[in-house]
Amino acid sequence: STSTALGTVTYSDGSTDHNVAYSSDNTGVATVDQATGVVTGVAAGSANIEAISNASSSHFGTAGVLVIIGGGCVGGNCVSSTPSVTVTALPKTISQTETATCRATVTGTASTTVIWSAANGQILGSGSTVTLSPSSASTATCIATLAADSGVSGSATVNVTFNKQKLNAPVCSLSASPTSVLIPQSTTISYSCQHVSSCTMSGGTFGNQSTVSVNGSTDTATGSTQDAPTQNTIYTISCYGTNTYSSVSSSANVTVSVSNPGRSETNP
Repeated sequence: STSTALGTVTYSDGSTDHNVAYSSDNTGVATVDQATGVVTGVAAGSANIEAISNASSSHFGTAGVLVIIGGGCVGGNCVSSTPSVTVTALPKTISQTETATCRATVTGTASTTVIWSAANGQILGSGSTVTLSPSSASTATCIATLAADSGVSGSATVNVTFNKQKLNAPVCSLSASPTSVLIPQSTTISYSCQHVSSCTMSGGTFGNQSTVSVNGSTDTATGSTQDAPTQNTIYTISCYGTNTYSSVSSSANVTVSVSNPGRSETNP
């Protein structure tokens, strides 16, 4: 594995730079790129990495590195070589018709391939991230087993609900009758909306945005009202859904004409 050393030169005026050259005092344990400071482990042991300012060799510093190959200890510093598999599953709660995403993280080994299985569900896909589709049980579990060692595995469980409210999309309809009037006649605007939480009406004397009453028990907005437009008008009802962030709108156009009484003429 590699790591990167960073040498900083601080001058008497407080300014700093990283214009340094790197070297290792034990290249049998760790080498370092002279320009970039990338340190590469070669063998277990310890080494000192030195950074010398390119502007003045009197400015230098050293830092020690430990190289541990596999499991073991150097100078009391130890790294475990025991492989492990950690699995996460999100979201934590889903309905029977939804899915969860399972992700496996492997540590302690260079062999990171896992084999997926499920309890009370089905695994869709392969690799480090898969999809879990639940069955009819109240929980579903995704399990990742290390391909190189069947004794190493991890799992994550999600809760499955059966009474989760269905996320119905909002639906609206609006009509005008009649759709053609003479001033000062009125038209009747009728509307019917389902699965909505809030609605507004626009057009005619409703202006840009007039609130429409919604029945909170049934999540519906139904009714009719009269309006006497003075010009060609598009009436629109717009609503937001009850269980989703979606919205819906419906419109009707009313054509307005100015009354023109007839006139009589006398022939000579």
